[in-house]
Amino acid sequence: MHRPEPQVAAAAPIPPAEPKRPASLARLLVLVGNVGIGLMGMTICLPSLPAWETVFSTTTADVQLTYSAYLLAFASMQLLCGPLSDRFGRRPVLLAGLVVVVAGSVLAAFAQTIEVLIAARAIQAGGATAGMVVGRALVQDMFDGSDRTRVLAYMGIAMGATPPVFILLGGYLHTYLGWQATFVFLAAAAALLLAASALVLPRVPRRTAARGAPRQGVLSVYGMLLRNRPFLLYALTVAGCSTGFYAFLAGTPTVLNRLGVAPESVGWYILFSTGAYILGNLLTTRIVHRVGERRLLGIGEVVAIIGPILALSIGLSGNESAAIFLLPLILMGFGHGMVIPPSLTGAIGQYPDHAGAAAALSGSMQQAGGAIAAYALGLFAVISQTSMGIVLVAVSTVAAVSVTALLLRQPAT
Repeated sequence: MHRPEPQVAAAAPIPPAEPKRPASLARLLVLVGNVGIGLMGMTICLPSLPAWETVFSTTTADVQLTYSAYLLAFASMQLLCGPLSDRFGRRPVLLAGLVVVVAGSVLAAFAQTIEVLIAARAIQAGGATAGMVVGRALVQDMFDGSDRTRVLAYMGIAMGATPPVFILLGGYLHTYLGWQATFVFLAAAAALLLAASALVLPRVPRRTAARGAPRQGVLSVYGMLLRNRPFLLYALTVAGCSTGFYAFLAGTPTVLNRLGVAPESVGWYILFSTGAYILGNLLTTRIVHRVGERRLLGIGEVVAIIGPILALSIGLSGNESAAIFLLPLILMGFGHGMVIPPSLTGAIGQYPDHAGAAAALSGSMQQAGGAIAAYALGLFAVISQTSMGIVLVAVSTVAAVSVTALLLRQPAT
């Protein structure tokens, strides 16, 4: 595909980048950890939310602000961290972000009022944003070709496992050690990740602007990305798929409760269903070299769109049960595991010099889509299998249309 390049004057010398070579297991684990730390922080304290009403003598609405503040900071700060990592380098932004996560977690553990806890949660999310953005951008810097898709698929495996695993862990920490233990655990995990990142991640040189060319501002970079049709289609594909996952997380506890599933068992249902997404990513790591990214994208989207259609059809039929509710969502998750890695590769790879900004913008679109889906679910009088099916079909259609448009384009030459 043809990618428009900005017209610039003669380029000044750019420091040679570290040669791209097979990454060690340690580097892969650290990359995955950095991408997952934000989702870990988002979910590990969810079992403690009901107790905070009593602990801080506050309302349910105020407690919910701890979650809303985290999501808002996580979405908005991506737009800042991406360009900063392009201009000043990946490592400084990443390491600074992890320091902020540690500070926010310690502040949360010692919070005496709900207002301090809300602020601490926003600080945590702002720092964790660096891990999400820089971790994905480093994949562009460190790997070539389909290896990028494979690494992003490994990241997808971790992202799929993180919510249920850490919801369960947070529940046990809260029960046996108190709600503060979740934040102590998060601070320790971020500190360990900080040390590991400083030791094993490469020093990728920052990009140098062409001599005589004006340095592009943040808004101009994002405008350039949004005007690039392949980037927009890839990003909309990722956003459509991820929004379906956020809608699943937002609505599933309520639906399962209506179907007689006890609150302490919800995490196991989520763990079981997200396993399909993990399997889809695992399959991607095995077959992307053989089938190619375009074919993988098409196959995955066909599988993914069938799930929401089945979910809505079952809901409309009135044949509701916990097992039947989850089966179509398992199919959707499996398809997403094949669609998201090559879509992220395509989005971030459009402009290598602005990989951080591309990762940030695509990530913000994911978070914004999740917020819209959660709000849309709340517009229904009852969050049921039918209402979830309607929302899932709507967001999945965005991904399906985007994938179709991508596949109709001429293959890259």
